[in-house]
Amino acid sequence: MYKQDTAEFGHLPIIHVFDRGLPNASAWSRGILAEAKSAVLISFNAKPSAILSGADNHQLSGFFNSAPTGHPIYYNFIHEPEDNIEKGQFSASSYVAAWAHIVALAKAAHNSDLHSTLILMSYDLRPGSHRNWRNYFAGAGVISVLAWDGYPAGAAGGHGKLALTPPAQFMAPGIAVSKSVGLPFGFGEFGTPLVKGRAAWLTSVGAYLKSRGALFGTLFDSAPPFPSMRLTDSASIDAWRHIIS
Repeated sequence: MYKQDTAEFGHLPIIHVFDRGLPNASAWSRGILAEAKSAVLISFNAKPSAILSGADNHQLSGFFNSAPTGHPIYYNFIHEPEDNIEKGQFSASSYVAAWAHIVALAKAAHNSDLHSTLILMSYDLRPGSHRNWRNYFAGAGVISVLAWDGYPAGAAGGHGKLALTPPAQFMAPGIAVSKSVGLPFGFGEFGTPLVKGRAAWLTSVGAYLKSRGALFGTLFDSAPPFPSMRLTDSASIDAWRHIIS
């Protein structure tokens, strides 16, 4: 996928890497992280209880200590933790505590390019979500960037009628929340399946994020589990290439 993306869009200024487990020191010397020579948004996973026990200290410290300098590294622990917490897989309090533990390990690496990045669902901010985003937030002393995953109407999961919602409608609430706690923001995911007018919509999203001062915006240029959001039409590919260039 990475090689295909670079062939279509050129050098990617940031890549979003999802790791099902914990990354280790070798991640920086082989694979996408070594090849990209870009800013990195990396989302990794572990049980908060394991993090808090110290069982993963060695692996995490190796990852942070070997991280390169010269490009921002936005590291995220369990992107979109809300559903996991609602399912009872772990508690919000243990998640928040695990974040503090991870950040302490990262700070010990003395690498100013490492940025703790919480990624939540923009859905949390809707009145009908019955969620409080603060339950997942370890505080500005722990979290450096408060980022969001946001989608236009009907795009994620195929729920509702698909519409090319203007970016302000689904991105502005997250931006406002991040700014309310004095933190910079970005968008770890956004996108939409193929629909008439998508190229122009992508251009509007890119312009909106730039005008609002986003640190990053990583397009979900992928197939399932959502309806495919791959940019397969030349108009959309050209539009996104222009934005990231």
